[in-house]
Amino acid sequence: MEERRLSEEELLRKEQELEKKEKELKKKESMLCKAEEKILHTKFDIYSRIDVSLATMDKVIAVIVVLIIIAIIAGVLV
Repeated sequence: MEERRLSEEELLRKEQELEKKEKELKKKESMLCKAEEKILHTKFDIYSRIDVSLATMDKVIAVIVVLIIIAIIAGVLV
C-alpha cells in the first residue's frame, strides 16, 4: 500500500483549521458556562425568596410539571 504523506502546506492548513475549531469550541463552552451560571443563580434566587427547603421546592416543581403535562395530554385527547 502506498502511504499518503501530507505536505507542509497541507499540515499548516490543517493546523489552522484545528486552531479555528478549538477557538469556536472554547467560545461555545464559555457561553454554556455563562448560561448555566445564570440558570443556577435564578434557581437559587427563587428558592431564597420562598421559605422552604430545596427538596420541598423541587417536589413542588415536579408536581406542577406533571400536572401541566397531564393537562396538555388531556387537552390533546379531548
